[in-house]
Amino acid sequence: MAKALNGKELGKGITQLRNGTYQARVYIKGNDKPIYASSKSLEEVKQKREKILEQYNLGLQTDASKKTLNDWFDEWMELYVVGKVKPRTVQNYIREYERCKSYIGHKHIKMMKYYTHLEENFVNKEFDKIREKM
Repeated sequence: MAKALNGKELGKGITQLRNGTYQARVYIKGNDKPIYASSKSLEEVKQKREKILEQYNLGLQTDASKKTLNDWFDEWMELYVVGKVKPRTVQNYIREYERCKSYIGHKHIKMMKYYTHLEENFVNKEFDKIREKM
């Protein structure tokens, strides 16, 4: 186990840097790189580490750089929809997603926010043009 600058035991996976900041390193199965959490407070870094582990256990911790919308949809259906809503609702979700799957299903999750931002700006500009004509 690592020790703090004053010699105190910190616990597994937690270290204290020379500047006094505490850092927790969490290894997630399937990820080749660890996830780091840091803070000036030892308690806060422990809470951050627990939150990372909790998200992983709930299936929320993902590598967004590799996950596509199709992957996310399948995972979302399995975790939150199937068995929790009526079968007809599941069918409707699948049917509606099939309509847009070929257009956006291959996009990476990390880019979705960027595309949404572009779309909002484009739509706002088009509405401004229409208002000017009125």
